[in-house]
Amino acid sequence: MLAFESVAPFINADSVSEISSAEIRARAFKTVKRFGTEIEHVSAIFIPEIIADGKKYAETRAYGKEIRECAANARGQVSPDIALFRVSVAQDASVQKLWLEESARLGFLNVIPVGGESIKIQYPGPTPGEFMRLRYALDTDHPFRFGSVCIPQRGRVPRNGNTTIDQGLESRKMTGKQMAGAEYFVTQIQYDAEHLGPMIDLYLQRCQELHIPPGTY
Repeated sequence: MLAFESVAPFINADSVSEISSAEIRARAFKTVKRFGTEIEHVSAIFIPEIIADGKKYAETRAYGKEIRECAANARGQVSPDIALFRVSVAQDASVQKLWLEESARLGFLNVIPVGGESIKIQYPGPTPGEFMRLRYALDTDHPFRFGSVCIPQRGRVPRNGNTTIDQGLESRKMTGKQMAGAEYFVTQIQYDAEHLGPMIDLYLQRCQELHIPPGTY
């Protein structure tokens, strides 16, 4: 599959940027042209939520335009499928639950929850896994499709005076997220074959051991 990530316009003190489906399509066309393909071959548009992650996470504020507004502009014009990145840890579970309900009513059911930038910060909201399980607390059983982020380079550990990668760490995280509700995985490190290949091999091995099918889009 070929997916395109379109960052929502930034909000500043003077104005709120607007974005149209034509602008998103133009961005996507310019990007996919580099790959020698056509815009019609794009499987999905990913729209990430951009936030300011400060030392005091309670002060976190939206830094980008509401992603569902951007998604509404792009829906049906660029790609048959739109996935929204939601920063699950930014707000508490009650707010995230309401966001899921609202998103379902608006027809946005493909969501990729993401965590914070640092394990040293105590975030107020649920982890991506806890966020996905919130679907069971909703009043209506909506057919959400959750994705998850994998990071092949995660798990750096000191060994013999050097830093190496615990290749099994991310594969364990992936199967854990899958059992929490993730159906597919995305990464922005597609060209790092040194870490990506072993991570996928170990992930497939763990799927076999746990008797679960690998996540696919």
